[in-house]
This record gives sequence, C-alpha cells and structure tokens, in this order.
Amino acid sequence: MNKFLYPGIALLLVVGIGIAVAVSNGSDSTDSTQETMVAQTGTTQTAQTTQAGSTQTTQEGTSAQAEGTMQKAAAQEVSFVDKATTQAFAKNGGKVVYFFHASWCPSCKAAQAEFDKGLGAIPAGTTIVKTDYDTTKDLQKEYGVTYQHTFVQVDENGNKLKVWNGGAVKELVANLV
Repeated sequence: MNKFLYPGIALLLVVGIGIAVAVSNGSDSTDSTQETMVAQTGTTQTAQTTQAGSTQTTQEGTSAQAEGTMQKAAAQEVSFVDKATTQAFAKNGGKVVYFFHASWCPSCKAAQAEFDKGLGAIPAGTTIVKTDYDTTKDLQKEYGVTYQHTFVQVDENGNKLKVWNGGAVKELVANLV
C-alpha cells in the first residue's frame, strides 16, 4: 500500500504546484505595464506589454534631426563623467552647460522636472551636463560656483563663457551664448 501512496502524494503535489504557477502567471498577464523613456534624440517612446505578453512600441513626436531638417543633434542631458568627456560635446559647435545641482535642493528638483518635460524646447546641439554639487568641488572652484542651482556654459576647451543662477528651460535658452 505504501508503494502507491507516496507516488500518489508526489503526483498531487506536482499537479498542485503546476496549477498555482499557472494561476499566478495568468493574473500577472492581465495587468498592462507602461514605461515611457525620453531618448537623447528628444523622441518619446512608450512600450506597453499586453495581456498576450507581446510588447508594442509607439513613437510620439519626432526629432527634427530624424526628419533631416537640422545638422546638430537634439538637446540632451547627460551626467557628469569627467571634464574631457564634457568638452567633447562642445566640439563641432555644440553648446555645453554644466547644471550644478544637489539632490537635497528643492529648486534643483523643480528645474530637473522642467528639463525632463521641456528638453525639446532647448536648442539642438545643446548638452546639459548634470553635475553633483556635493561631489565636484574642483569644478566649483574652477568656475566660481558658490551654491547649487548654478549653470555654467563652457566652450570646447572648458573655458567659462557664462554663469547664471536659478531657473530652468526658459532661463537656459535666454542665457545661451
């Protein structure tokens, strides 16, 4: 009798676990998930996972560069790596602006939110280099930055062209030289 009881219990456990896994996967596939990304080209893409598990991608808006009407790439925002990398963005006439921000700064957070939404309003060829105020003391000293939410535009050699404090998209566009 025992030789049939143990295999029967094992079979019931395997079937039960299989049913539980199938039910769990079925409930996950009924929920759609969306993720929106802003690519460096200024194009917004939305990926949506459907109930069947396939992914559909739609593109909202186009960059002028993709349409062939501009020579320079769309405006972009990058994180600071090093000065040489930053200067490379200024080659071939690109405009580079350091954005000295701090994670604890409320006005920096507001400016960042505006940049996230309004990157397309910034002239093509402009690169905003998001620079952590708390960890870049050498750059602060070099460019005379005394507090967060400061912007410094530099040329291809890293020379300071203009410095201003506060603002976001509108002020950046107005201050570019």
